[in-house]
Amino acid sequence: MEVVVSSVVMAALVMVHRVSMADAVSTRSSSPSQVVVSEADALRNSGWTMWVDPVTSNHCNWIITMDPWGELSKLKLSTFLALNSLILSGTGITGSITGEIGSLTNLTDIHLSGNYFNGGIPHQIGSLTKLTHLDLSHNFELNGSIPHQIGSLIKLIYLDLSWNKLTGVMPSPSLGHLTRLTYLNLCGNQINGSILLEIGNIENLVFLDLHRNLVSGEIPPQLRLLKKLEHLDISINRLSGKVPPFRNYNWTKFDLSDNDHLKGYKPSLCNGGETQTTTTHSSLLFILIYLPLTLFFVILILGLAFLRWKKRRVQPESMATRKNGDLFSIWDYDGSIAFEDIILATQDFDIGYCIGSRGYAWQRL
Repeated sequence: MEVVVSSVVMAALVMVHRVSMADAVSTRSSSPSQVVVSEADALRNSGWTMWVDPVTSNHCNWIITMDPWGELSKLKLSTFLALNSLILSGTGITGSITGEIGSLTNLTDIHLSGNYFNGGIPHQIGSLTKLTHLDLSHNFELNGSIPHQIGSLIKLIYLDLSWNKLTGVMPSPSLGHLTRLTYLNLCGNQINGSILLEIGNIENLVFLDLHRNLVSGEIPPQLRLLKKLEHLDISINRLSGKVPPFRNYNWTKFDLSDNDHLKGYKPSLCNGGETQTTTTHSSLLFILIYLPLTLFFVILILGLAFLRWKKRRVQPESMATRKNGDLFSIWDYDGSIAFEDIILATQDFDIGYCIGSRGYAWQRL
C-alpha cells in the first residue's frame, strides 16, 4: 500500500506495504474488506486533506496533503497492522511519537527524521522486532533517555538518533545486543556517562559517531575489536586517559579532538579531515620513514670514517715513495732529498767514506 503525503513545505512518502492480506487477517479477526475500510477511515479521520484522482475507494492510491504542523497522533497507527515501512521524513510533523507505534509489529523501516517531534522515544518501540532501519534524527526537541528496550531490535542494521536532545547514558547492556548494526549515530545530543564496553560486541559496525555529547571516562580498548570500523568520531566530549592503539588505517574519518585530556592523540589533516595519529601510528611512521633515514646517516658516517682511516694508512707509504723518489729521474729530482740521503749514507761524511786524504790545490788561470 502506498500513500503519497505532501506538505506545504516539502513532500514526503509514506510507504505502507502489505505483507499479505492473510497476515492482516490473522493479526486481526477481521475480513480483508473490513481491514481496508478501517485503514481508509483512519486516514479520513486524521484531519489530513485527501485528494483522490481518479476517484477510487482504494486508499493505497490516495494523495494526502498534510499541514506542515500536523500531528502524527491524529493518525490512528494501530489501524495499520500490516504496515511494513513508515517514511515521513521532512514533513514538519509535530507532537510526540506515541506508544501506539509499538503495535505495528510488521514494520521493518521507520524514517521520521527532519520533523518537530517532542517528548521521548516510546519504550513500546522495543516490540518492533522486525525493524532493520530506525531514523529519528534531526527532530531537535526529541528528549529523554534512550529506552533500554531498544536492545530487543536484534535485526537492526541502521540506527540514527542524532541531533536531538537525548540525555542519560547509553543503555547497557542493551546496545551491545544489536550485533547486526553497521551504522550507529548518536551525535549532537546530551548523552553522558562512558562509552559502553559492550560496544565491542557490535563487530559489523562500520560507522560510529558520538561527537558533541557529554561522554566522559576513557576510550574502552574494546573499540579495537571493531575491525570493520571506518568512521569513528567521538570528538567534542569529555574523554580522558590513553588512546588505545587502533590497527585500522583505512579511515574515512577518525576524530578524537576537543576532549579533556587524551594521551597519544595528535590531530593531523588527512582524507579531508582530522585523522588518527596515535602512538601506534607514530611507531609505524617511525619504522617506515625515520628508521631508514637514521640507518642511512649511520652508514654514511661509518663510510666517511673508513675512508679517512684508509687515507691515513696509505699516506705514510706514499710519503716514503715521494721522499725516496727515483734518484735517476730528472722529473722526480729533489735536491734537498738527495743531499739528505747522501749525509745519511756517508754518516755525515765520515772519514771512512772518503776516497783519498790528500790536500787540494788551487789552479789559477
